[in-house]
This record gives sequence, structure tokens and C-alpha cells, in this order.
Amino acid sequence: MRTSVALVLCGCCWSLSVGCSHMVENRVVTAFSDSLKDHDLAQLEKQSSADFKKKAVQGDDTFRALKLIDLPEGKHKVVNVKDVKDDDKHIVEKLATVEIGDKRAEKIKVRFRLKPGASSGQWVVDDLYLSRADEKANKSVGNRLAVVIPLLDALDAWKVGERDRILAVATPEFAQSLSDLSPPHLARFAKQVTADIAEQTRVLAQDRIGDETAEMRVPKESGELVMKFRKIDDRWKLDDLQVESRRNSAAIASARQVSAALSAAVLFQEAYRKANKLALEEISTPQFFKGSLAAADLSLVELPGVSNGEEKFDLKLDGTSATFIVPAGSEMVKLTLEQQNPTKFNSTSRYLVDDVTIYELNGSQDKRLSALFTAHQALNDFSVALAEHNLKALRAHSTHDFSQRVWSLVVPEYFARLPLDEIQPTNPRILQTDFKGSLTEILVEQGDTPLTYVLRDEGGRMLVDDVLIPSLPENQSTALADSREHTSKTDRTLSLKTNIAMLLPILKFADGLQDSKMEDVRGASTDEFSRLAWNYLDKTPEFERDPQPHLSARMSGLTQQQDRAVVVLGDDRFGARVELIKERGGYRIDDVLLISGPADDQRVGLKREVRTHLARNH
Repeated sequence: MRTSVALVLCGCCWSLSVGCSHMVENRVVTAFSDSLKDHDLAQLEKQSSADFKKKAVQGDDTFRALKLIDLPEGKHKVVNVKDVKDDDKHIVEKLATVEIGDKRAEKIKVRFRLKPGASSGQWVVDDLYLSRADEKANKSVGNRLAVVIPLLDALDAWKVGERDRILAVATPEFAQSLSDLSPPHLARFAKQVTADIAEQTRVLAQDRIGDETAEMRVPKESGELVMKFRKIDDRWKLDDLQVESRRNSAAIASARQVSAALSAAVLFQEAYRKANKLALEEISTPQFFKGSLAAADLSLVELPGVSNGEEKFDLKLDGTSATFIVPAGSEMVKLTLEQQNPTKFNSTSRYLVDDVTIYELNGSQDKRLSALFTAHQALNDFSVALAEHNLKALRAHSTHDFSQRVWSLVVPEYFARLPLDEIQPTNPRILQTDFKGSLTEILVEQGDTPLTYVLRDEGGRMLVDDVLIPSLPENQSTALADSREHTSKTDRTLSLKTNIAMLLPILKFADGLQDSKMEDVRGASTDEFSRLAWNYLDKTPEFERDPQPHLSARMSGLTQQQDRAVVVLGDDRFGARVELIKERGGYRIDDVLLISGPADDQRVGLKREVRTHLARNH
């Protein structure tokens, strides 16, 4: 195993092995080496140049740092000395080449650079290089020690997890990102970063040292800890940490960015639990805050877990985004954060929370706050628009399907006849929210009626896709109790969208008959109904029984079976039973049974009535 330079350069045979050649250089190198061997700080300072002392001699940490550098060992011999002279032919520098190694094939040449000391005639060590490549790259032992010494301080601070020490060894920018973490969070993060580092720390040879930045690698059991330094006022400060691991779960791309994202996540949790919207605005993306949190009642959704730094967490960076995950009993909270562009050179990028998702570990539902609070707002906007019969707003707050099938076909005159009696024009009070993938169902109490609003994520917006209403009371749906053709159920669908969609062709049909607009009547009828009846008429005939009062009765029931449907208007004493068939992409009327009572002779089919009228008049 390789040891420190003290063991390399301090053998008892040093001066004897080289005879009288290079005596001055031998004395300097021997004295320097003895100081290293004996951990004699005073002697080391005496045998070092001012520059070497400034960058590489920092108390007893110098000797501790030397143990981390992989230096050659074995017999040594000064084999060459080159004098460097100035313009006046004065020797201002000596380059002494020392050959180290026991076997010829293993010998390594180390270059010492000597300079005149403070005392007249004294030479001191200014630096040394372990290879010709190091010398060309200016990768000297002194330059390495200048970084390794603060590396040891930084490692000690992070291993202990002591907040003040961690901040003291960091650059101001790195310290700022770390200072936003609470002591428990910082201690836990420090433990995660330094896990699996060997007790006998060493620095790998793949270090990179430049004029202003340096990068050193420390081995771990499953990878490497990359420590990045920046020079500030001629002193190296830790500027970032990176964990390269064969286990993906242990990898950390940037401790600086992780700490920035972690502090943002912690601050968000604290602000959310305190319902502090001013703080939430500072730590959230504009679209998340304005689109979801600003107008939300935060008490409706509680974040699981606590924010005291003791809980376990997992934070991962992925490009310009980050995810912060905290398990909390039967649930798990995930904060998604977005990286912002840094405002100053060398500053740490801020992270802002872009969304929060609460997962139930049994897989029953996922609660996304942006969807939830946007859904609540969309629900309220839709409810107001419905109460005000505002078609423009209804179309704006409804899904494409809801708008296309319903609101694009509704005209203001229809509202009085739509099945909206159960939806009272009052503010809905939210009772429960259930997430089902892209769908969100919100149970509300609106007046005296419980309703369920169904919302769907469409293009990043939560829009109302339907409103589910309770079944009609039994005495209002007795008209469905007959067993006529196409009717197999006696319950009314809960879907407002389906109810209105089925009623719309009936309203168009009724208005067409009322205004003698036979084109509208044919457009609302099946091809067969038109072929048997309406194609032969230019205006509405005089019926023995006027269908208008029957078609004006309130909708009381709806039954669907495959591509057929039956809509019941009124009840079994007065109203109509309308049969519809899906044709040309929509439902069209195939016949209408006009009801004046429960007896068979009190029920007349409109198709038959028209056929009878045509027979009499032709």
C-alpha cells in the first residue's frame, strides 16, 4: 500500500545513497521529509516557501491530509538537478528529480521545486510533483493539499451533521441553499450524503484542480462522493456535493440543488398547514398558485404526515424538475417542483412547487391538489352559470362532450323545460371528493339535494362533464311501470347530461310541430318515422288530440337499452312516452305515445295518428 511522502523521503540511507552529489538539494529535501515524518509543524514551516505554507501548511491538518494522497514509496535518490536562472544569471529556482522505488521497473520520478528562503543562502521546498504529467498540468502536491485540507473539514462537518460546521465550510451560495433547511432536515440529508464512506478516508487520483474550481473524489462502498470546491479569497470552500452510486436510489446529482428543492418542499408544507397563502405564493409556481391555491379552501384537503424533519423522505432530481416524496401511514405525499433560472452567477437555482399529489397506498385513489382545487372552482362556476341560465359560461366550464351533446344545442327558451328541478340555484357545499384517474367526483349538498358533480381533466383544465342527481320518488316514475316495447327498467338514469341530451330532440320536435317547421320535425325524427309520416306534410296537421300539452309535460323518467331509449313526460295520468332510436350519430324520435290516463283507449300513438290523418286526406 502507498503511504505518505514522509515515509518516502525520510529513509536513513538518503544522504548516504547519493554521496556528495547534489548536497544542497539533499539537505533541503531531507529536512523537509523529516518534518513530514515527525509531524513537526514548526520544522515544516521552516523548510517550506511562503507560497507553499500559505496553500498547503495549515496546522496539524496538513499531516492528516497527506494520508489521503496516494504518494509513492521505496528507496529514493536525487538523480538530477536543474538550475533556473533569471536574466542576471542568478539561480532563482532548482528543479530536483528524485527517483523513488525498490525495483528498477517500479521506480517513479518525483520532481521537487526549490526556491531561496528568507535566510541568505537557504533553500526551501516550494512544491513537488508526483509525475511529469502532473507537472505539465500544474497538479502539484501543494495544490492538492490546498484542497484536501478543506475537504477533510467538510467531510467531518457532514459526517457529524452539525449545522454550523456545515455552513462554515461551504461557499456563501451553497450555505444559503442549506441554511433554509431545519437542523433535523439538514442532519438527515448529511447522513444520506455521507453514508457508506470508509472510516479510513482517501482521495482518488481522478481529481481535477483548476485556478478557481476543484473536484475531488472520495470512495464509497457503492460508488463515489464527488466534492466540488470553489476558491474564495485564496481559500477553497465546498461548493457542491454529488453522489455517484451503483444503486440508483442512493444517487444524488447535486446536493446544492437537492437542498434547494428540499427547503422549498418543507416551506410549502409548513405554509400549507398554516393556510398561509402569502407564503404559498412565494414558494409555488404562478400557475399552481393562481390556478389552484389562491381561491381554494385549504381546510378541505389535509396534507398527511408532519413537517418536523423527523419523517423519512425521498427527493430526486430529473433535469429541471424534482420530486419530494414523504410516506405517511396509509398515504404518500408527492410534491412536484420546477427549477427556476438562477438570478446571479454561481447562485443556486430556486425550486417552486408545481403540484402536490396524495396517494393512497391501497391504490384506491390519487388526490392531485391542482385538479382538486381547480375542480372545486370549476364546480362553483358551473353551478352559478346553471342558476343564471348562462349558456356561454356553461359551455366554457363544461367538457367538449358535455358542450357538444347538450349546451351547443340548447337555446335560452329551453331552460324552463329542462329537468333541472332537483338542482337548486344555491351555492353547493362540498362534502367529499373522490379521484378516479382523469375523473374527479365531488359530492355536494346543494339546497336540500345531494348531487355529484363529475369533472374531467381536459387539456390541463378541470371541466364539468356531468351532474348526477338522485332517482325520482316512486310516485313520480309510475309511468315507467308499463311493460311496453323497448322498456326493460323502471329507474331513471342519474345523469343530467344524458337526461338533457335525450330531451333535446323532443323539445326540437315539439317546437317544430308548434310552429309548423316540418324540417325541424323531420330532423328530430328517425328516417322511418319521417318516411311513414312527416315527408308527406308541409305543415302540422290538425290532430284529433293535440300533442303539444302532452309534449310540454315535465320529464319524469328515462330508460336506455343499447341504441334505444324511452323518455317519459308527465305520469300515467297525463303526459307522453317518447321512443327514441340512435341514428346518424344521435337519438331521434321514432314514435310518441300520448297519455291521457291508464286505460288503453286513453293512449294514442302519434305515428298512427299521422298515418290515419294522411289516409283520410288522400
